[in-house]
Amino acid sequence: MHRHIINSITFSRLLLLPFAYFYPTPLFLFISASWCGLSDFLDGYLAKRLNSKSNFGAKFDQIADKIVALYFFIELFSRGQIAIWFIILFFVREGMILIGRQFGLNISDSNIWGKIKTVLVYFLITIIYCNNYFHAATALQFEWMCLVFQISILAIS
Repeated sequence: MHRHIINSITFSRLLLLPFAYFYPTPLFLFISASWCGLSDFLDGYLAKRLNSKSNFGAKFDQIADKIVALYFFIELFSRGQIAIWFIILFFVREGMILIGRQFGLNISDSNIWGKIKTVLVYFLITIIYCNNYFHAATALQFEWMCLVFQISILAIS
């Protein structure tokens, strides 16, 4: 029973994407990205806390994370707010890890660096949308901050 609830939380991230596509206001995108980050933490926390881990749930969570990141990265790129080189390098790295796991290379499914990378990805996405809505930083400050986050994400991963 717990697994269904946890997997439903994961699925909610994917279910949110069509709404984000058809209602792409800065506030809604900020709320959507925030929910995606929070739900990613919540499903993992509940799976551990309720001792309801499953291979399906772990794989489903990883796939949902990649789909969500791809959607938001492409959306941000279309607005000129994230660099294409970052998206390409990020997904080349993710693809290499998935292929390595499929061929049985000793690549762990989850470790602290992967969790930090995921937190930074969701944080980058949410701060961009937050700035789009609240305009808290100057364009130059914001551009540099995003660059630092993009490089950090690639370096950590």
